[in-house]
Amino acid sequence: AVKGTLYFLQGAYLDRADTGGLNAIYLSIDGCYNIANWGLSGYECFTNTPGNTFCRGPIFLPGTFIIEQIIDAVAAAVSVAPEDVRFTNLYKPGDTALCGQKLVDSNINKCWDLVLSKCDFNTRVAEAAAFNEKNAFLKRGVALVPGKYIMNGCQNYPAFVEILEDGAVLIQHSGCEIGQGIHTKAIQTAALELGVDPLLVQCSATSSRMSPSACVTEGSTTSEAICASTILCCQELARRIKPVRDKMPKPDAPWREVVAACYAQGVDLHAWEVYNGTQKEPGVLPDGQNNGPAPYVGYGAAAVECQVDVLTGETQILRCDLVQDTGLSLNPAIDVGQIQGAFVMGLGYLLTEEFVWDFSGDISGGRGNQLANGTWEYKPMSSLDIPVTFNVTLLPKSPNSHGVLGSKAVGEPPLILSVAAVAAVRKALQAYRAGQDGKDKSAFVDLPAPCTVARV
Repeated sequence: AVKGTLYFLQGAYLDRADTGGLNAIYLSIDGCYNIANWGLSGYECFTNTPGNTFCRGPIFLPGTFIIEQIIDAVAAAVSVAPEDVRFTNLYKPGDTALCGQKLVDSNINKCWDLVLSKCDFNTRVAEAAAFNEKNAFLKRGVALVPGKYIMNGCQNYPAFVEILEDGAVLIQHSGCEIGQGIHTKAIQTAALELGVDPLLVQCSATSSRMSPSACVTEGSTTSEAICASTILCCQELARRIKPVRDKMPKPDAPWREVVAACYAQGVDLHAWEVYNGTQKEPGVLPDGQNNGPAPYVGYGAAAVECQVDVLTGETQILRCDLVQDTGLSLNPAIDVGQIQGAFVMGLGYLLTEEFVWDFSGDISGGRGNQLANGTWEYKPMSSLDIPVTFNVTLLPKSPNSHGVLGSKAVGEPPLILSVAAVAAVRKALQAYRAGQDGKDKSAFVDLPAPCTVARV
């Protein structure tokens, strides 16, 4: 059972929602664990600091951090390895999560087992223990943490596809390309659906002229939503092209000849469509199965090995082995990059990036002013802070029957796996404490986030 009170630092005003983020914490605070009894209460805290806004993985990273802290505390209390406590309580396929989501296609155990084998976890734990025996002030910790991410619905993002007279295909869609590869995935989807060379397909810049009421680009599912709408456009165009193609002398006529024939006969070769969550195209679009508040769930697991200098508090991530369930990835190269970026962003959130507020006004002369407003005080991740060895594996043979072309979103789910770094730091500190006279060797090391140099 879990019982407690949550306090949500919202700031001086609310952003986006009437109750900030506390009303959605139930989506993430159970993590990957089937815990039967919950008793939580919470408060939105009104302070004199600026209001907080949603960023990558809102609610899910704090919720995952909380439950993993609890798991580590339980493990210390019963003198059991945290990984044993985690594995014993993992959700199984068919279980129902705290938020009411039925985990019909749960891949938690698959991700867990694959990470164990990929990183040779037990051997690395033994090697870390041997290292700790030989070093007084440099300590290592190895931790394995699973992740569960309840996804947003991917709908209400229109797309417009037109086939030009020279056979080129132009896509205009309502998502914003911000480095997540949405254009590339849309181009690949259109090329696949129309059966043309991807080099013939291009995306134009996003404009509100095409769809001023489209959803904002958020929640990791915009890319697959755009792909779904693009598929619908291409399917409509294919229906219009088919009668012309069927009457051509050559059944395998080149694409440009087919397009020229369509133009000659006045066939309309532009289509505007929007996937709204109701269309069902088996094997292409989500199957419409209702399993709870989300169309599907993303899973993953990460094993992290860190080294901590207990004299300075400096932490270095030596290695990370991460497995992410992306279904049938729409583009593995893009998805691996998103996974790496999300994980490193989470490292910054949990290890180095600390907001410091002048609540009294004595330091800055203004109550609620932020003191960490530059890189001298605020430390984002840099090139030397990323894991020395960073292995990413996409879970194989795991098509998502509720996702576009069998895929899963990947922008935010890997972010929560960075919590494994905190668990690894905790193990390193516990190893140091175990060698100190008069210290309770099994005591839980309470680490607030971010685990900055000063706090460590």
